[in-house]
Amino acid sequence: MEIKDFETWKSEYFSELEKKEKLTSNERMIFDLNNQPEKSAIEKNALSSLLNNHYREYKRDTEYQIEREKSKEQQKAILAKLKKADSQRKSNNRKKREHELITIGALTDLTKFPKDRGTVTGAFLYILDRIKENPGFEHQLKIRGDDLLRQREIEKKGESK
Repeated sequence: MEIKDFETWKSEYFSELEKKEKLTSNERMIFDLNNQPEKSAIEKNALSSLLNNHYREYKRDTEYQIEREKSKEQQKAILAKLKKADSQRKSNNRKKREHELITIGALTDLTKFPKDRGTVTGAFLYILDRIKENPGFEHQLKIRGDDLLRQREIEKKGESK
């Protein structure tokens, strides 16, 4: 959408008035005055002023519509960026969670722990009970686990050389 120059607008304005079935009294006066072959100076000035006022109104309305469309497009672009960022964040969180689950699952292989879900859950519950009874027990478990993981890393580095 773009703003038409005054002469183009004026031509289209009068074409629209010709097509209209019922004109308002002001539209009728402007239409008749424009079609009048001989106009007095007062009539010429009045017609020119009326048309200029209508053109300014058209121009203002069109500028408003253009700005409104730009604003809507900017909003769409911003919302699209937000949706993309949200989707990316959710995807990253999913990947992070999946990685944690796979890593924890791999620990059952490393320790040759049974894969039965009931056994695993029972073992976790048993360990949690022991930790509640003796808070230092968690630290002992961590030291033992870190030692095994460190040993495994050393073995992996030796194999890759």
